[in-house]
Amino acid sequence: MTATARQPQPGVPRAHEAAGLSMEFDLAGEPAAARRALAGLAPGGSVVGLGAPLVAAMGGHVAGLESFAAIGTGPVFPGTQRACWTFVSAADPSAAFDEARRLAGALAPALSMVESTILFRYRNDRELLGYRDGLANPPAGPEALAAAIVAEGPVAGGSFAVTQRYLYAPGAFHRLPPAGRDAVIGRDNATDEELDDAPDTAHVKRTEQEHFAPGGTMLRHSMPWGDARRHGLQFIGFSAQPNLARRMLERMAGLEDGIVDALLDHVVAETGGYYFCPPLLDGKLDLSGLGLPPA
Repeated sequence: MTATARQPQPGVPRAHEAAGLSMEFDLAGEPAAARRALAGLAPGGSVVGLGAPLVAAMGGHVAGLESFAAIGTGPVFPGTQRACWTFVSAADPSAAFDEARRLAGALAPALSMVESTILFRYRNDRELLGYRDGLANPPAGPEALAAAIVAEGPVAGGSFAVTQRYLYAPGAFHRLPPAGRDAVIGRDNATDEELDDAPDTAHVKRTEQEHFAPGGTMLRHSMPWGDARRHGLQFIGFSAQPNLARRMLERMAGLEDGIVDALLDHVVAETGGYYFCPPLLDGKLDLSGLGLPPA
């Protein structure tokens, strides 16, 4: 009988839909109970990520997986590392709610929810400052899989994720003239084209992946969140490399060359966590690559 191959969680490479939820969990019971809940979990089209604290508590280890440590002075990017994170993306809010409730119920009581952020799609994939998001993503298919999915080794089929909730303070941004707003982002809002004369502080320049050392590509599935009072972006990125996100954030904070991303004058990071998204075996999370002791 042929063994079933491990497969990536389908929610990692799949583009986000119209509605979603980002949920974060702390360990509330015994690590063994969390392990049983995770080992029997079928995420469907959603994504389930495990934080370094949970992997360590269960007695395992994933090379390169670390807790999100604060970056920059202030800090610019606070670390709010949790045990587990789930990302639900669905066709409508009802479907997203039902799926989120299913996942939370499957993880309880071993894991307790501490963050739940409702996400939505805005104006044909624009974020709430009005610019189109995710334009630097690799094309869907083999290139996206190569960027997001570990190709070999004990955690092959898995993916390293970063998620942060950003609060927007858009008043000053929208008081800028259109050319000033474009200079902050580094793109022409009307054409989506990168500006040839964008300043070194432009967000696009600070996050250009060809400047990462070593190089790498991230697959981003960020979504807006909030209401008319408080709103922003839930940044979500997947990579085959464990430390790619940290290198990007260090560049944004100016730790590499003293040049700070101009976008940080208009947004505030509220959360930050790194997670490993295990592959699936027969539709359920496969924890065999985590180096766990015998159950």
